[in-house]
Amino acid sequence: MKREIKNKIKELFSKSKYFILIENDLFDISNRLKEIDEGYFIVLNTNKNRYEVHNVFNKMGTFCFTVPYKHLDIRTYYYCLKTRIENSDKLIEEMNRKNKEIEKQNIRYFENEMKARAYDTRSIFMKEERM
Repeated sequence: MKREIKNKIKELFSKSKYFILIENDLFDISNRLKEIDEGYFIVLNTNKNRYEVHNVFNKMGTFCFTVPYKHLDIRTYYYCLKTRIENSDKLIEEMNRKNKEIEKQNIRYFENEMKARAYDTRSIFMKEERM
């Protein structure tokens, strides 16, 4: 099974000049991802100069995500765990919660901005009435 996966990965990316398969890395992240799912593998996209995580078993292409960090480290492993389909409900809930917080902050900012402008405008009209 492992040999079949390796052959499929090499077949997918051997023709591309922009991808370098990462089989060994300093913190062994490529092998740690395989503990989560055998199909995971990491490539360096030299065109974008970013790491990407792919999975051989994806139904529509292999791409999973672009690593949001400059280097491969344990954060990549945890990011992979967090973004797995099994955790999608939690992830969507977290995104909705953060969006609501941002919306509340934007409303507060808008209200404060409007109060400040109203106060400034009132001050201008008060000066004109005195004249």
